[in-house]
Amino acid sequence: GGSGTIINTTNNETAVVGLAPGVNTFRWVITQGACSGFDDVQITNNEPTEPMVCNDTIKICADFTNLCANLPPDGETAYWTLLSGSGVVADSSSPSSYVSQLAANSSFTWTIKKGNCEKSDTVQIVNGAVTAQVSRDTIEFCGPDGTLSANNPIEGSGVWSLVSGCGSILDPSSYI
Repeated sequence: GGSGTIINTTNNETAVVGLAPGVNTFRWVITQGACSGFDDVQITNNEPTEPMVCNDTIKICADFTNLCANLPPDGETAYWTLLSGSGVVADSSSPSSYVSQLAANSSFTWTIKKGNCEKSDTVQIVNGAVTAQVSRDTIEFCGPDGTLSANNPIEGSGVWSLVSGCGSILDPSSYI
């Protein structure tokens, strides 16, 4: 059963191409005069389904997200592995697994396996999470004026706003 094209049918060592998925049987026959003998070989094409992540790059603003990839068909298995950065995959065999503790840049590989064959696709996660931190949570001033202080954003920008009470901010984009 099966299918495939033998490149050189008269050569005892030849390539075969275009194998159908599953078992493909080929026969080698030697003929000498009125006598002949043969032997069969079964070649199993275990080429797995092409793995596909939903997005090549995921941009997030936290240290967690859900991964996304195609579900392998019956008879095939799949799993996530960390390629670079950091992160903890909750269920490595789930195409939509939750992943946490992500670094600024992390890459994960979705691998689909069938028999001894496997194929992979990779997703890059860019964690743009920022930390806004004031110098002190409580400040007491001895008059109507004072200075607010917070961390200086390395990238992006920061802005002060009045949440409660009354007052004005002279330069809302200054971290000091």
